[in-house]
Amino acid sequence: MFSFGANYWSRHGGPRMWTDFDSAAVKEELAWARRIGIDTLRWFLYWPDMEPQPGVDATEPWEHVAQFLEMAAREHLTTYPTLLVGHMSGQNWDPPWRDGRDLWTDPVMVQHTEAYIRRSVSRLRDMPTIGGWILTNEWPLYAGPTSPGVFRVWLSRMVQAVFESDGKHRPLSLGDGAWNAMGVNNGFTLSDLHTLTDIVGPHVYPEGEELLEVAMASYVHCQLAHGKRPVLLEEFGCSDAFGSETEQAVFYRSQIAGAIMAGAIGAWAWCLCDFDLRTTIPYAHHPFELRFGLFSTNGKEKATASVVKELQEACGTLGPVTHDPIGVVVPALQSGMIPFTRGPEGTLMTRVAGRMLRTLAQLGYNPIVIHEPPHVGPALSVNIGDFPELEYVDTIFVVAPRLGEPLRERLWQWVREGGNLYLAYSWNFWFPDLPEILGVERSGFYNVKEHVVEKMTLKWQKSNALIKLTASGLLPTVTLSARGASECATDDQGQHRIFRYAWGKGTITVNSIGIEAAEGPITGLELLYHQYLSEVGPRLRVELQGVGAQAAIFESGHVLAMNHGTESVTLLPAKDTCVTDLHGQVRERVLLPPHDCWIGYWKE
Repeated sequence: MFSFGANYWSRHGGPRMWTDFDSAAVKEELAWARRIGIDTLRWFLYWPDMEPQPGVDATEPWEHVAQFLEMAAREHLTTYPTLLVGHMSGQNWDPPWRDGRDLWTDPVMVQHTEAYIRRSVSRLRDMPTIGGWILTNEWPLYAGPTSPGVFRVWLSRMVQAVFESDGKHRPLSLGDGAWNAMGVNNGFTLSDLHTLTDIVGPHVYPEGEELLEVAMASYVHCQLAHGKRPVLLEEFGCSDAFGSETEQAVFYRSQIAGAIMAGAIGAWAWCLCDFDLRTTIPYAHHPFELRFGLFSTNGKEKATASVVKELQEACGTLGPVTHDPIGVVVPALQSGMIPFTRGPEGTLMTRVAGRMLRTLAQLGYNPIVIHEPPHVGPALSVNIGDFPELEYVDTIFVVAPRLGEPLRERLWQWVREGGNLYLAYSWNFWFPDLPEILGVERSGFYNVKEHVVEKMTLKWQKSNALIKLTASGLLPTVTLSARGASECATDDQGQHRIFRYAWGKGTITVNSIGIEAAEGPITGLELLYHQYLSEVGPRLRVELQGVGAQAAIFESGHVLAMNHGTESVTLLPAKDTCVTDLHGQVRERVLLPPHDCWIGYWKE
């Protein structure tokens, strides 16, 4: 079941609620949460108040925590305490005894941190509302970046402290925001999160130049965070300062629907209620943080609360999502998990991966993300082992031509067995023996970055289809000549731009125009992918006519469609399939108005 939750501080006390506790206000707020279908609250132990002296827990704040949990139990709310809270809403706070010690490596600080976790979990473990644990709140902002090795040692120790003190092995999330999945090289490795914790929790507060980049942010972040463990949209939200109630409701509907279609296990809003703490830190210097609530301070439901209630009633029992046999391969370089990375690869590759995911979704596909394993450890050779994801997919989009050789060789083996691979260009190729493995050869000047005008029309030779590509600036490109590959498309000047190379039973398609890597808004990518997939890709289960929508099919047989855009989109059942509404009425087509979602059933 998908969890509809909220992050919670009381409107009366904010981060200081455990020392400035208003039980009447808390009781009201918990009732508000249940009224709109909230099932889970994530709450926070403000560290300076809870442990004012090293090894000494404050009595009164913990008494207030117990009162809060008793009230939460009466409302049948599950709660997740956040144990280490030194950062909150744009402000860092230290326990008064920290004295500048390094949180990662100082032996005294690490020992105190572990002991505090053990005491806190021991106090809370028998409370019936505790559903799991959030270890920190956005720890990279408080402890700072580190190295993967230091991160792994510290996280292992703190996770062990939680589990040994809990005794029930309730699920644990780090609470870091999973920003590493979005190309932030802070030393917090996604692979370690999936190994050492039980839940990976993105925190999503997007901004951008393109509507769909913002509207589909949760979908992209949750997709890129996937691995061995479940993904939870642990934080997302919007402030009255940044948009009207109507705009915020549109944002909420897109973020929650996107998380559901990405296969997340829940979405927890930031936050339950507004604050009237205008002269209190951090709100005094971050006043937009006062108005992120689902409820105003007088208890009025905002439009975002209505969206939560609507989607909880409609989507709460959809169950696991299914994916189409298309993969998006993300190089390890995207998150800096190889030595001596070159340039702003995280930002570039995340931009490309996001565009691939959004474009495929708008065509009606729901792909999976495949991460290149990190190249870490003392071994002098790398063995990536089995790659079960490759058994599921028959078409792969590679984010950038900068993969390690072990994965590159494994992918080419997969192509030889019948797979179809699309390779997006951005500076530069790392593959040895380019003519032998891609069927093309560079013919421009050595190591010179090339660009072409921001508008281009490609002519697809097989179908004579014309594909117009536009960008807000110059398009990165590379001049290639065929050396065994066939030429699929030419530009306005007659120069060959897209090549296809037969490799065993499969094909490798190389696009020499880096449209996915271009900075700023672009158009035409969905036409390019549609043309490519019409020749090599898996069949659609549903078709979307228009731009800006996406759809997903669930194991239960439900289909969920969301229109994130500003124009109506039509959903059609693909050939030999059937779509019905929830009452079983067959629908030959479903009109999706702007910013609206629809739920029905899909059958073969």
